[in-house]
Amino acid sequence: MAKGSSPAKRTNTGLALLLITALLGAGATALFGNTSPISSSSSTAPAEPPMEEPDGVAGTRPAETSYSWFDHAFSVEQFDYEMQDLSCASMAKVITPDLCGVARTSYTDFMVVGSEGYWDPQDTDADGSVWVPLNLTVFTKRTDNGTTRAISVLDGVLDKQYTANKAQVDLFVATVGGQDMLVLHRHLSKANADPYSFSEEVQVIAMSKTGAPTVVATYEGSGLNVAASATHIEISSLRYLTSQQSLDDQWYSRIVLVPNYFDGVRMDETVTSGPAPVKQGAGMKKLDTYEFPVGRGKTDTPDTSNKA
Repeated sequence: MAKGSSPAKRTNTGLALLLITALLGAGATALFGNTSPISSSSSTAPAEPPMEEPDGVAGTRPAETSYSWFDHAFSVEQFDYEMQDLSCASMAKVITPDLCGVARTSYTDFMVVGSEGYWDPQDTDADGSVWVPLNLTVFTKRTDNGTTRAISVLDGVLDKQYTANKAQVDLFVATVGGQDMLVLHRHLSKANADPYSFSEEVQVIAMSKTGAPTVVATYEGSGLNVAASATHIEISSLRYLTSQQSLDDQWYSRIVLVPNYFDGVRMDETVTSGPAPVKQGAGMKKLDTYEFPVGRGKTDTPDTSNKA
């Protein structure tokens, strides 16, 4: 898996971009209603996610999934745990999870567990960087051979460069279309940090009709916000920034994700843009948070030469 992404570079493209922005603004207004720019005095209160997903809007397609943190790397250690029902309390009796949350669905339940792996600040890669790993596992409940167990069905690892640029992973549950989904959001810890100093990510995991946890949406961007309603999940990301001192010049990509259970499970996306982000965390319940690093092994002063 990639160890990290270099900071995104943004450039003001002048009058041509202003013209494109005006056209995009007109489209966003048609889609979401009034999207007039927020002034600096109101920028701390982002717009709520729309109550209704776009209906019959051109541009709907299957959601992006190529940035998934998870795979079927069965060459790594696999773990099963005896438990009657998936629960973080039961998991804590056998390991020390650093991140844990359970989704309840009408098909079956599933659980995401994260545990910081071993690392050492003296153990550098070829570029001289130190990386902090967060090992992630998705469990589902099965009763095979007469024993009810939590069975690991997806595994992944998420790395964060050990620097002074603090980041964290928030785990939310969102009830969309009557089914729980788990939303993982890796983002900068400080609200006033440079949004272009770190590539933020969102992962959405849902349960298929056959009882298989599935990664249904994955996105990277700068200044990502994520929210949910009863019908959809919505993500916003900074599209460009002409000046860090001018909040009025911010413009956002907005991605509406609607569940589609026609063939197992997937999310369909509709992408537009506008001057306001979605309200972070709206319509979701935060289950847990992991901050890089918890401290597996010896730690010392982080490297400040690279903000990644």
